[in-house]
Amino acid sequence: MEGGVPKAKLQISIPKNFQRITAEDLASLLFKQRHSGVLVVDVRGPDFHGGHIPGALNLPFDDAVESKLEQLAKEHGRKDYIVFYCMYGQLRSPAAALSLIKALGTDAASQGNNVYVLAEGFKNWVKTFNGKKDDHIENFDRECWDEVESELVHINDQPSPRDLAGH
Repeated sequence: MEGGVPKAKLQISIPKNFQRITAEDLASLLFKQRHSGVLVVDVRGPDFHGGHIPGALNLPFDDAVESKLEQLAKEHGRKDYIVFYCMYGQLRSPAAALSLIKALGTDAASQGNNVYVLAEGFKNWVKTFNGKKDDHIENFDRECWDEVESELVHINDQPSPRDLAGH
């Protein structure tokens, strides 16, 4: 404790060894190879509606995510690639991937599992493909984004129901 203020601690353990897939490699699977064994899962909340990867299943990371992921494991566990993404690929998507790996009964350290996290998240996907490949971003709404230092930054102006609880 410094100056009478306790330090905040992150309460979630995120493994460093997730399988990551780049935007280019995922785009190749989806658009060049048209691989049918790919499931893309967007774990963002309301910001999903400002644009997302085509065909992505929106499964917001919230209090009910564990049960949703158990159902996802039953329905799609045999896919060749299950790719999670959030805005930055740092917290929600790795946490969801870990939960799915547990639901599938595989070890997160195993390179044999089929669960991936999109490297650098949707922000990098937009940076890589916006204005270059029209079919790579579905329902892109420019009103939801702002340009900061020549990069698009998503503006989430829709609070989640959990944020509004009790207000």
